Amino acid sequence: MLSIDDVDFVYKAGVQESTRISVPIRIAGNRQANYVQLSIDYDRERLSFSELRIEDEQWVLWPGMPVAVDPEGRILATLIDLGGAPRPLPHEQGRHVVSLVYDLLPGNLPADNYRLLAPLSFTPFDPQSLTQDPREETLAGILDRSDEDAALQLVQTHLADGGVSVYYANGIEIGGGGMTFREQSFTLPLYITHLGEIDAISVGVDYDELILNLIRVHPRDLSAGEIAPANPTAIFYRSSPAGADFRLDLSGYGEEASGFLLREHVADLEFHYAGSVEVGDGAGQGGPVNFVGAQLIVQPSLMRGIGEGRAAGNRNQGLKLLPARLRILRPYFVRGNVDSSILGYNPPEDGAALARETFRTAPTLSDSVAILRWLFAPEPGRESITCMEAADTDDDGNIQIDDAVLLLTSLFIGGDNPAAPFPYPGADSAHPALGMGCDVALPVFIGD
Repeated sequence: MLSIDDVDFVYKAGVQESTRISVPIRIAGNRQANYVQLSIDYDRERLSFSELRIEDEQWVLWPGMPVAVDPEGRILATLIDLGGAPRPLPHEQGRHVVSLVYDLLPGNLPADNYRLLAPLSFTPFDPQSLTQDPREETLAGILDRSDEDAALQLVQTHLADGGVSVYYANGIEIGGGGMTFREQSFTLPLYITHLGEIDAISVGVDYDELILNLIRVHPRDLSAGEIAPANPTAIFYRSSPAGADFRLDLSGYGEEASGFLLREHVADLEFHYAGSVEVGDGAGQGGPVNFVGAQLIVQPSLMRGIGEGRAAGNRNQGLKLLPARLRILRPYFVRGNVDSSILGYNPPEDGAALARETFRTAPTLSDSVAILRWLFAPEPGRESITCMEAADTDDDGNIQIDDAVLLLTSLFIGGDNPAAPFPYPGADSAHPALGMGCDVALPVFIGD
């Protein structure tokens, strides 16, 4: 596993003393892979390569082969591990081996955003490549240094690209996400970037009031780095444009001696979503995309009034507003769980799409019985199948006795499992056109 970190950098025009940016490259996994050949592309319009700095004394450049940079913006380097020290597992953060050091070229900052994204990407190894230069691809291998021919055995390598985010203007961001059609509440994070002293912020949130409502604003606890135990912030609702306003005290945020905030997570916004019963009218200030905006209050300015539609009416050219995007997903269910029953269930954590094993959403014997009763002995008013998609256990588009038999054999004699999603929540992405429906879906929220 080779990975390039994502690095944040603040550029303060007129007072910037240094524009040097250091980007770590990490390695994890196979400790026998003592040979690494790097081929990395970068944005020449934004970054100027300065050096490749060795961060781990056990690694050295291949003798006689210095770091090379071609005119197209590609860095080429060959490294050897002399020590063979233990490495983190592939799913863990890798060992910091070297750093790519760049100088920022700050000219031509785009006017329609408040940060600059400069991607860095590996050139992946391709055994079928017809390139004339073998040093134009990233690969890792086991080098037999005792062999006179220096035989190299390549190992399978996963590459994770990275990049540099350069913040150069004040900005407000809100995390995005997606919900199923089921009525539910969900939380989105609020971030702020500001390049000077700041003590307070007045925020306006524009949204489609037919399907969304901001019910709570939870400030972050500076000392604990989590939701503050204090009462939620007061919210002032408005109808033109539809949305709400609130005020946050940011005293204590910022870095000592600099005062700037770099995409600081300052609050969590808790919304209520009405579900599939209501259809939004797109009347939110951003149309189908719901916007979050704000008015920054810089010391020693007086606090401005709130409840005036800050997101819609803000005309501060130094403040950049970014939309928060909410996706309405296909219903989430577990194949065989025909009533979407939940036992100790909580939404997934850390943006994962699946629930953890400790939360039970898998089907039971009662689900098989419910399918058989629905087929052969239905009782008006006592239908127990509220998710038809889940009852179609073999995903053939029909609910038959075979579906109940498949579920019984899977549960009790180790037969084939039902079709996906099983045993954790998911959507039926294989046959979305069948549209059997799921009136009661599982309440899964996915971070984005």
